[in-house]
Amino acid sequence: MQRICHAVTTKYPDLKFTGLCHEIASMERQLPMIMETDFSNIEIKAGGLNHFSILLEAKYKDTGKDGYPIIKQKFYDYYSNLVNEHEGHPSKPGAERGVFFELYKQYGYLPITTDSHLGEYLQWAYSVADHEAIIDFYDNYKKRCLSFYEDDSSYNQFFDKEESKNQERIVPIIEAILNDSNIEESAVNVPNKNYISQVPNGIVVEVPGILNKEGVSGIELKNYPSTFGALLNNQTGTIQLTTDAVLNKSKHSAYLAMLADPVVDNAKSAEKLLNAMLEFQNEYLGYLK
Repeated sequence: MQRICHAVTTKYPDLKFTGLCHEIASMERQLPMIMETDFSNIEIKAGGLNHFSILLEAKYKDTGKDGYPIIKQKFYDYYSNLVNEHEGHPSKPGAERGVFFELYKQYGYLPITTDSHLGEYLQWAYSVADHEAIIDFYDNYKKRCLSFYEDDSSYNQFFDKEESKNQERIVPIIEAILNDSNIEESAVNVPNKNYISQVPNGIVVEVPGILNKEGVSGIELKNYPSTFGALLNNQTGTIQLTTDAVLNKSKHSAYLAMLADPVVDNAKSAEKLLNAMLEFQNEYLGYLK
């Protein structure tokens, strides 16, 4: 999401373009249980990069009361026993949430992504991840995907119109633009325009947005924690160099993008990986010279 949207908006800066992700829906499922109220009574502010965002605020609409004290009070009990929806039962202690727990412990904010694929952006994630639980998740998820069309209930639920209507945001967003509704959307991916001060402008950030006849506009997240902002900034070089590789058809820029990625710790292995990708995906990546 981050890199594709950045490439598109860099190439076409005047294009009205917004990236959407379902990840914010985890708050709709989890916060009502933690805060003991309907989600319609909860006001949230979250932001960062796609799949690398944190919950900045959670308030009760009816009282204006801060919901973070109760989130902090219930955090470990709730997330240690949270059912893994792909497996249907609680996993080992912490499920596959080692990175999630460590981020919360050190930075004090609830990550929007509640499993360990947050580790894609952190060079130290391997040291705190629950690897056994991740492998269990992968094995179960692989089975689920391979049997998807054999399971009528999963297949029908996926294509159920009412179910899809509750999850997909594009239609409500288009309606809000056409009707000039001036309403807030919880998470949109748009080029940064001082929405998050620690991230360079132009990098596509995930922030709340206002929807009206002008389209989709991000909302500034004031006082964004500089501590977590430093983690976001670790991604900017890779995002920029990936865009450069695509727009300038540069294999060398693609390699430099990998070397800028915090999780890449071996230059020779990165070069071999890039060459293998170019060989096997030549039909799609053969333009990189």
